[in-house]
Amino acid sequence: GAVVRSRQLSSFAGDLFDRDLAGKGADVFPLELSIPQAQGGPGRLMSFRSPMAVHQAQTALFSSPYGYHDMLIPLLETARDRVLVQQMRIQEDWLEGDVLSSLFRAAERGVQVRVMLDSGLGTAEENRRTAAALNQLAASSSWDLECRLMNESLCIERLHNKGVVVDDMVLVGSANWVDNSMEENRELMLAIRSEEVASIYSSWFQ
Repeated sequence: GAVVRSRQLSSFAGDLFDRDLAGKGADVFPLELSIPQAQGGPGRLMSFRSPMAVHQAQTALFSSPYGYHDMLIPLLETARDRVLVQQMRIQEDWLEGDVLSSLFRAAERGVQVRVMLDSGLGTAEENRRTAAALNQLAASSSWDLECRLMNESLCIERLHNKGVVVDDMVLVGSANWVDNSMEENRELMLAIRSEEVASIYSSWFQ
């Protein structure tokens, strides 16, 4: 995650929330009816700890349907050095889709590509097939591309990230690389351009 102090971004997100709230059938009710105080509802003191480090960065916010997808492809097309992808799931039929085609073209240009996927219940079977297909394609094409499933020996139960690092750009948000996230769901993805921030996320990925 990332905390961004930006009047423009908060205004964009607030306007989007208001438009969604005004939509037909929006299901909104008072927070105290949803979450008990003991679980963090109203009345409980919620603490906010400042980030360990503060960085100046260029930032932008993209939403789905379609907005994130339409930003992601040209970003991958301009990758020069590295693309690091952590996803809970990459839809198997995306192997022949436009996003992974852009990823493959990056690998063809000599970009280092690393992909990590979840290995938990409900995702492992499809992700294993996707990983096998990616690694087989990389081997036959002599690309510097590797895909792994999360190591089950780690103390982490699920790889729930939807994060990408492309050179000095970090993408962090809620969108999986699946049709629903890109075309039907309301998702938000934050783009952060900063060599320092990209280095931090890259170290976490490694």
